[in-house]
Amino acid sequence: MTLTDRSKTPAFKTIEEIKFPDTEKFNLKNGTPVWMHKSGTQKIVRLEFIFKAGRWYETKKLMASFTNTMLNEGTKNHTSKELALMFDYYGSFVSFYAEADRAGVVLFSLAKYLEASLILVKDILENSTFPEKELEILINNRKQEFLISQSKFSYLSGKRFMQAIFNNGHPYGKKTDISDFDKTNRDGLTGHYRNCYLNKELNILASGFWDFDLAALLNQHFGEKTYESVPEVSSHPETKEKTEKEIIIVKKPDALQSSVRIGKAAINRKHPDYAGLKVLSTLLGGYFGSRLMKNIREDKGYTYGISSYLVSNEHAGYFVIGSEVGSDVCQKAVDEIYHEINLLKENPVGKKELSLVKNYLLGSWLRMFDGPLATAETLRVLVDYGYDKTYWEKSIDVIQNITPVQLSELANRYLNENSFTEVVAGKC
Repeated sequence: MTLTDRSKTPAFKTIEEIKFPDTEKFNLKNGTPVWMHKSGTQKIVRLEFIFKAGRWYETKKLMASFTNTMLNEGTKNHTSKELALMFDYYGSFVSFYAEADRAGVVLFSLAKYLEASLILVKDILENSTFPEKELEILINNRKQEFLISQSKFSYLSGKRFMQAIFNNGHPYGKKTDISDFDKTNRDGLTGHYRNCYLNKELNILASGFWDFDLAALLNQHFGEKTYESVPEVSSHPETKEKTEKEIIIVKKPDALQSSVRIGKAAINRKHPDYAGLKVLSTLLGGYFGSRLMKNIREDKGYTYGISSYLVSNEHAGYFVIGSEVGSDVCQKAVDEIYHEINLLKENPVGKKELSLVKNYLLGSWLRMFDGPLATAETLRVLVDYGYDKTYWEKSIDVIQNITPVQLSELANRYLNENSFTEVVAGKC
C-alpha cells in the first residue's frame, strides 16, 4: 500500500473545457415560458415558479416578503395545516423566496407524486387567502427578528451600506423602520398578490428526471390561465456613481468588534465588463486564497474572514468588501483594503496567481452544473435575463482569456476610491 505524501501539494489539472447542459425552452398554450433540463437517474423533480414580485415591484415596504411568506398559510380549499400534511404525505417539499426583483415557489417532489403535489402548488398560487390570524403572528415574529437584528453589527453595516449606495427612494436601498410592520395589513398583501402573482406572467423552471410527458402535465394545470395586463411599476431613481468617497459610522462606543462594508453601486450581468470584473473581485477577495485574506487575515490577523463580491440584480449591481474586525484595528484593516485595491490598479497580476484564480473560477462553474438540482439554480440567470447558453460560453471565454493588463484596466475603471461608500458599524 502506497501512502500519500502529505508534505507535497497535490498536482492540479487546468480545466480546459466545460460542457453546458442541454436545456429545452418552450411555451405553454397561454404563452407561459418553460425552461426544462432533464438529467440524472433518480426520479426526483424540481419545479420553480418565478414571478416578477420582488421588492422592485412592491408599492409598500415589506409587501414582497410578507406576501410570499403568507402564500402557504391557507387557501380557499385547504388550511395551512392541511397543506403541510399533504405535502408531507407525498414526500414533497416546498420553499418560498422573495428577492430584489423576483419572488417564487420551489417544489421538490418524487416524480410519481408530482401531479398530486403540483395541484397543491397551483392552489397556493391561485387561491391563497392570507388569513388575518396567521398574518398577525407573522408580523409579531418579524418585528421581534427586526429588533434583534438591530444589535447585530453585520446587519447594521450591510443595511446602511445598501441604503447609502442606492438611496432610500430606490427599491434596492429601502430603509425599514419598526413602524413599517404596523402598517402591514391584509389588503396590502392581497393587492401585491393580485398584481404580481395572479396577473403577471409566470415563468417555470423544471429539472430532474421523469418518465412522463411533463410538458403536457404543465399545460394541463398552468396552460389555460390568462393574464390581465397590469402596468409595470413606474421607473425608480437611477443610481449615479459618486465622485467623492462617503464615510458613514454607525456608532457603538463600547464595541469590541466592528463590521466594515466598502463598495459601490456597479454594473450587472447586462454589461460586457461584468465577467471580467467578477474575475477581479475573486482575485481581490472572492476565495480563501485571495489577496485580502492573505493580507488581513493571515498576515495581519485583523479578522477571521474578509471577502469581496459582485452582485447582479436586474436593474443594477453592486460591489462590496465585507469583514468583521477588532475595533482596535478597524482603521488599520480599512487602510489595508485600500492598499490592496491600489496594488491591483498599479501592478499587473502575476501569471501564476492569475492561473490559480482562473482555475478556481472554472471549478466553481463545474460545481454549478453538478447534477440537475444545482443546474436548475444556475439556469435562473437565463430565466431572469432572457439569455441563452451562449451567455455562459462568453463568460467562460472571458475567464479563460483575460490578461493581467485587462484586469489592471478594470481595476482603474471600477475601483476608484472616490466612488466608494465606506460603512463601519461599531467604532473605527
